[in-house]
Amino acid sequence: MVSFDVVSLFTKIPIELALEITQCRLMYWTEFGNYTNWSIEDVCQGLKICLESSFLHFRGKNCKQIFGTAMGSPVSTVVANIVMEDIKSRAMKTSFCAPRLWKRCVNDTFVLIEQKHLTNFADHINKVESSIKFTMETETNGSIPFLDVLVKKGAIGQISTSALRKSTRTGRYLNYRSEQPLQHNCSVVNTLLHRTDTIRNDKKDRQAEIAIVRTSLIENGRPECMIRFPKKRYESKQKEKTRSLAVLPYYPGLIQKLKCCLSSHNIKVVSKPIRKIGDILGSTKDPINKNLRQGVIYSIPCHDYQ
Repeated sequence: MVSFDVVSLFTKIPIELALEITQCRLMYWTEFGNYTNWSIEDVCQGLKICLESSFLHFRGKNCKQIFGTAMGSPVSTVVANIVMEDIKSRAMKTSFCAPRLWKRCVNDTFVLIEQKHLTNFADHINKVESSIKFTMETETNGSIPFLDVLVKKGAIGQISTSALRKSTRTGRYLNYRSEQPLQHNCSVVNTLLHRTDTIRNDKKDRQAEIAIVRTSLIENGRPECMIRFPKKRYESKQKEKTRSLAVLPYYPGLIQKLKCCLSSHNIKVVSKPIRKIGDILGSTKDPINKNLRQGVIYSIPCHDYQ
């Protein structure tokens, strides 16, 4: 068992390659016309503008990213997946020692391969695309960490998984006594318990994981009666679609009254904290002079209108 990880994936994606692969994929997509009236050329031109328009303000200077996709851009994830699929396809077709299994999540890949072919295959995938480089981690004592799970190999070759806890884990979660909306406290419980169902595939291990989660939640102030698997909610999809949504700051006491009042008008209320950690730490970006942010007019040339 081997784990491959791409070094700085988003900023290493060649834009020209991404555009070429995207255009090729769209040309072979038979249902493309059912989703948009745009032509493939229009979509690729729009994508090119998005990928080549990554600007930032750093130390008083306006800079442009000249290689790779922008970190934090929604389109970067889509483009990265498309490019990684192409790299995988080329690597498999041209390798004489392809792995038996290849499972990928963005830039992390889980691979099953024969030990004697490992070095050759690692060298091979690092040559498929010059800017994309993989680091490698092999199994230790029949197990290997991958994402947030520990993958273990049995005596007869079967694979099982368990929750991965790093040595730096503190066991700290949102404290129940903190001034937060109740649904935020409930979501912490639901998320951790749901994880025990999605990762653990052994009944004994599952019970042990639930015990660890229960202890952690109690240490973070939650009452035992709150630590239980959530019941499935059966709500009309049509009703959910027609409900309006209001996002309001969380004020204890007041928000509950507003929820009751607005619920009668078919409005769903979602609470948000008044203050976040980011508000305390501040921004790491260079501040822009306020005078430069007022009365700004953008000019976009148009060929059809002068």
